[in-house]
Amino acid sequence: LAAPLLSVLSIVVLGEFSPGRIEHHNWQMIRTTALVWATISGRTRPIAAIVAGGLAATSLAIGIETLPFIVGSIVAFSLFWVRDPAAAGNARRFALALAAGTALHFVAATAPAFYFTAACDELSVTYVVAIGLVAVAMVGATLLGRGLAAPQRLLVMTLFGGLAAGVTLRRFPECRAGPYGALDARAVNLLLTHVPEAQPFWNRFLADPADILPYLTAPLAGLVILGPCCSVTRGERRLDWLVLALFLLLATLVALLQIRGARLAVMPAMPVGVWLIAQASQAYRNRRGALRALGLVASWALFASIVQALVPEDAAQAALFD
Repeated sequence: LAAPLLSVLSIVVLGEFSPGRIEHHNWQMIRTTALVWATISGRTRPIAAIVAGGLAATSLAIGIETLPFIVGSIVAFSLFWVRDPAAAGNARRFALALAAGTALHFVAATAPAFYFTAACDELSVTYVVAIGLVAVAMVGATLLGRGLAAPQRLLVMTLFGGLAAGVTLRRFPECRAGPYGALDARAVNLLLTHVPEAQPFWNRFLADPADILPYLTAPLAGLVILGPCCSVTRGERRLDWLVLALFLLLATLVALLQIRGARLAVMPAMPVGVWLIAQASQAYRNRRGALRALGLVASWALFASIVQALVPEDAAQAALFD
């Protein structure tokens, strides 16, 4: 019950999926959520690894803001192989699907005259080369690392990945400063500095904490709760939670740097909220009491950001009328 309800109780989800809203962020929210699922499933299922590569490529084609999720998938599939050599095939499937999907999107959306025009803030030859090198690194490492122990596999993958990153940054040095590295400083100041959603969390928090907290409460709470969640989970399921933690951490860091990143950070937090509600509900059923009932209500409120947004607003209205 909590899984479908938490999404519609999120102010972020409600805002992005309101009727008539035509926007790329809602597509990104769907695709990154599916990417997290496909990455977790892709550890053991070949088709899921291929789907993960395709979803990552499509997300990148829609917008560069999903790059942290793509990095998360690359890291996850690499570590799957480091942990278990049997995961080498799925790591290669993911890498090749990611590279092929990125190239196809690039060719489909780019005029031939711009094939060799580098850009840091959109799908361009920059990202085609970077993803291609990553694919070569993952395939090469998994092939050359056969028969090695786990620490040696980690070293090989790190060296290959570092080489891919180094070649990319050397070939496209303007992107070292980030997606806006190639933009004129005056354009950045004019277009982004004073846009509220492009500001870091702490700036918005100091200006209006009641307005901004509902957007990041769920991701931040999710990161904290993942600790006890992982500690009480055993076996392969714990690894699933750790993969989710990787995605949630990367997405939350982006949201802290630019508040609009909360659109993508809220979805990976939802499974943690569902787990917390399930624990609180079970505790209440085992032994009913006012304190445990309050804990159950609090577990819902912690991830139902529409409640967090409405309570301060109603309180402010009441104070105004008083």
